[in-house]
Amino acid sequence: MSAGKYNTEIEKGATFKRTITYKDGTDTPVDLFGASIRMQIRDNYTSETAAISIDTSSGGISIDEPENGIFTIELTPAETESLDFRQGVYDIEIEYTEGTVERVLEGRVKIKPQVTQ
Repeated sequence: MSAGKYNTEIEKGATFKRTITYKDGTDTPVDLFGASIRMQIRDNYTSETAAISIDTSSGGISIDEPENGIFTIELTPAETESLDFRQGVYDIEIEYTEGTVERVLEGRVKIKPQVTQ
């Protein structure tokens, strides 16, 4: 299955939190038991280093209801403050227990500057 496309906005200096329910092509939740999830944000596709790199093992992503395909992504205000570009790209990958890796979501991310500093 191809990755879903979703463009989003991140407010610089604010907490960014999104809860995602991952479902297959028949609208059935994908079982995430034992899976690991990772996400990276880069200023462009060819950037050598990620501006943000989070996953389920080191933090930033939690699997809330594995049987229902529900997970949450959360960036701290310090992490969003560190984003020093106006627009970038991201993707989210799931690695299942048998080693299969699936890119489930990708898109552009717009960084909205803050006034209050």
